[in-house]
Amino acid sequence: MKENFWIMGAIIAILIISFSTYNYLNESSEIIKVGYLPSDHHAALIVAEEMKMFEKQGLKVQLVPFQSGSDIAKALSLGKIDIGYSGITPITEAISNGKDLKIVAPVNLEGSGIVIQKENEISPKSLINQTIAIPKKGSIQDVLLYIYLKNNNISSSEINYYYSEVPMMPLGLKEGSFNAYVAWEPFVSTGKDYGYGNILVNSSDIWKDHPCCVVVTTTKFINKNPVILREFLKVHVESTQYINKHPEVAIFFVAKKMGDSEKVEKNAMSNIKYIALTNPEFIQNTLKMVKIQEEMKYINKNLSYSQIFDFGYLN
Repeated sequence: MKENFWIMGAIIAILIISFSTYNYLNESSEIIKVGYLPSDHHAALIVAEEMKMFEKQGLKVQLVPFQSGSDIAKALSLGKIDIGYSGITPITEAISNGKDLKIVAPVNLEGSGIVIQKENEISPKSLINQTIAIPKKGSIQDVLLYIYLKNNNISSSEINYYYSEVPMMPLGLKEGSFNAYVAWEPFVSTGKDYGYGNILVNSSDIWKDHPCCVVVTTTKFINKNPVILREFLKVHVESTQYINKHPEVAIFFVAKKMGDSEKVEKNAMSNIKYIALTNPEFIQNTLKMVKIQEEMKYINKNLSYSQIFDFGYLN
């Protein structure tokens, strides 16, 4: 019964994403349109909405769900949304391709993982000659898989890639569409907790404290709305601090939003580090991530701090 409920929830979530993303263009321009991924990584946004933090700050915010960070980067570049919560690698790749985007705050560290079929050995070798699902080429999960394979002396040519919507990955693993997948939480934990597979490795064990999601906007929006951006980021910081101080309340809100159990969300959110303020390690690791993207041929030029970041509006 729980399994069927979760499958139906995943299908409904995908339909909601498609419908909501299609219809957001009709809203008033006074509303701040914020793109995000239905993910535990973006709990700060979920908690801020549920606790009406934006309203208390005098902001009108509409959350617009997307299926990938690259879709968010494209929507920002086209002016279809104002602010995005996205994995960092699609953003740095877009910047390298000349898109006028700036990372204005961190969101989280870690929080992804590799899930394999239950019958497979929990070993890096279990991935050899297997089909592995990732959300999209260039995603954080794609880069993390590359690092894991490299660290275990496995060539990318020894695996087959399969592209899948993340909410459907646990079911795809169960049905045998692929042999393993790399996802963000809670879909790492649901894969295990609903009996679809076993966790081969959490991303914290691939790269401790690796940067993951960020708040991103355009220079145009920054220049036109500096006060609004500062107020928005104030809420982002407040919400992140609330999550870290009151994890049980955050778990309740995220479970409600994701259509999952609080037990699953408790496990999932324990694998994520929520941050809103920058620090030297985050910056250094982001620049390290860019180097890895260069190695993977996703970025063809070095990016400087000033090209990537603008933390001037983050209190």
